[in-house]
This record gives sequence, C-alpha cells and structure tokens, in this order.
Amino acid sequence: MKRVAAATVLIALSQALAAFVGPSDALSNADNEMLRRTAEELRGAILRGDAQGVLKFVGRTGLGCTDTQIPYSRVKKDLRDTNSHLYLSLFDSLRFSKRCGAQYPPEFPATSDRDFFLATRDGAIEIHSLSDGMAQVVFKSDRKDLYQREYDFRKETGVWKLVYGLIVGSCSCG
Repeated sequence: MKRVAAATVLIALSQALAAFVGPSDALSNADNEMLRRTAEELRGAILRGDAQGVLKFVGRTGLGCTDTQIPYSRVKKDLRDTNSHLYLSLFDSLRFSKRCGAQYPPEFPATSDRDFFLATRDGAIEIHSLSDGMAQVVFKSDRKDLYQREYDFRKETGVWKLVYGLIVGSCSCG
C-alpha cells in the first residue's frame, strides 16, 4: 500500500513540475521527420538551381535577415533576378565571391549554398527546436573551408516554412 501511495505522490509531483516548467519545446517525431524531409527537399531545389522551387519553401511573411524582415514579394523578385544577392548566394559562387568575397574571412570564403551542397552531399543534418513551432536545421560539412548552413523554419498551417537563413539584400545575413 505504501508503494502505491509513494508512486501516486511521484506521479503527482512530476505532473506538477511539468505544469510549472511549461510545455516542452522538443519536436515530436512526426515534426522532426517532416522538417527533415522539407529541408532535404529545399536542398534538392538548391542543387537543381531551381529558384522557383526554393520559393515554395519560403514562409508567407518572407524572410528575416539580421534584424530586417524581407517581404515575400521581394524574396520572389530576388529569386527571379539572377544578379540579386539572394540568387548569387544560393546558386553562383563565382559571382557571389566577386561581389561579396571581401566581406568573408579567408577561412570561410563566400560560397553559394549550391556549391556547399555539391561538396557535402553526405553531410550531417542536425535539427534543433528553437521554440514552440520554430526549429533550426543545420547542414554540416567535413570540409574546413565550408561554413555550415543554418536555416530556421516555422510551422505555418501544418507545414514547415523557411523564415531565416538565406542572404537577402546584402552580402551577408547574420
């Protein structure tokens, strides 16, 4: 009888502690898997050089870059403009490096996301919950000269959408 009472007290205490601490920010297995698939599909669009394919992953409010919110309409326009910072940073290392290379340290030269993914096809993917409905996907590289790619996603109407992590409007974002 004492064991049952002790177990009941432990259950009650753990429930009270959970209520006090608040909900867990951990992703469910389903969300983790859905986000992984979304990130891999985004990587595929970047590898194919599919600017319009990238756009389908962008959140309805656009993209954040440092402390600036870039509206969806501007992101769409920049993805169509093969001379925009966004397009170059995604797909064209040579022109991106010419335009922005001086702003990057020599140990991590300006490299397009496409070239990053071409060089790290089997790189590790980490997923981190940031808060309820927000998560970060990190693509890692074994190459020392390629800085990891970090994309933040928000769950919008049941779908993970990219909200931060691409270079929009200038040579860097971060």
